[in-house]
Amino acid sequence: QLGSVEHDRLGALSGLSLRLFSGRKHQIRASCRHIGCAVLGDSRYGGGPYAQMLLHARRSSFPGPAGELYDVSCPPSWAADGGGTAASAEDAALFSQLLYLGE
Repeated sequence: QLGSVEHDRLGALSGLSLRLFSGRKHQIRASCRHIGCAVLGDSRYGGGPYAQMLLHARRSSFPGPAGELYDVSCPPSWAADGGGTAASAEDAALFSQLLYLGE
C-alpha cells in the first residue's frame, strides 16, 4: 500500500517520491507500473531499457531489536559518481535534478 506519491516531470522522465507502509517484495515496482509510471531499467514491470534500474531507497526507518529507531539515508549511486552511470550527459543532468524531488 502506498502512503503518498509526489510527482515532478522533467522531459520524458518523471521523478517520484513514494512513502510506503510495508516493504513487500516488488511493491514499489508493481505500484509504479499500475499508475503508468514504470521504473526506468525495470524490464520485469515494463520500464524502458537502461544500464541499471533507477530505483533507490533514499531513506529508510525501522525499529531495532531493542525498540530503538534506526533512520538511514543514502544518496543513489548515480549521485555519487556525478551521473557517470548515465547513458549521456543529458541523462546525467536530468538525474541530478531528479535526486531532490519530494524532499
